[in-house]
Amino acid sequence: MLLGGDGAIGEFVRVTGTLQMPDAGRDLFDLRQGAYAIEVRYPRLSVTDKARVRTLTAGSTVVVTGVVARDPELGTYYLNTVTAAAP
Repeated sequence: MLLGGDGAIGEFVRVTGTLQMPDAGRDLFDLRQGAYAIEVRYPRLSVTDKARVRTLTAGSTVVVTGVVARDPELGTYYLNTVTAAAP
């Protein structure tokens, strides 16, 4: 996905990785796969799903389903999340 660059924008993906640096106050966390990490944003999740994500701790394995997007200000890729949960 990350190697696809702009060609991946708008693609619906399912990714499994390790939760890193959760920031519940901003509804985001980093998802790591080996040497690669991508920011996961989840502001549109239901209150119940947000609460479930916030119980996860750094190092937890997480499955994320969402759409690849690019932050126009930072120029970085992120996942606009539809679902995020422990496997």
